[in-house]
Amino acid sequence: MNMGPVSIGCVVTKIEEAFDNAEERESTNSTVPPVPKRPMIPSFCTAPDTIMYIFGSCTIQNSRVYVGKTYARDLDQNEKKKMSEFQHKMAERQKVSEG
Repeated sequence: MNMGPVSIGCVVTKIEEAFDNAEERESTNSTVPPVPKRPMIPSFCTAPDTIMYIFGSCTIQNSRVYVGKTYARDLDQNEKKKMSEFQHKMAERQKVSEG
């Protein structure tokens, strides 16, 4: 479902306003507004080749291993399988945490 562009700046501004006014609202016995939900990540940013996994000084993106910012090598087939399993477990964990 494409909902068009998302304005992150607007959300950040509303969050900042909520926190800035929280003490004043609390002191006047009024209700603090709820913090807005985090916006959804755009669909073009969720493909497997756009996700970067950081493991200490090693980074993996699109089945490529980088040490720092330097390309080191491609993952072999066994490593690709392990990364796929890892990605699946992370996705399941995220579903559980979002409840």
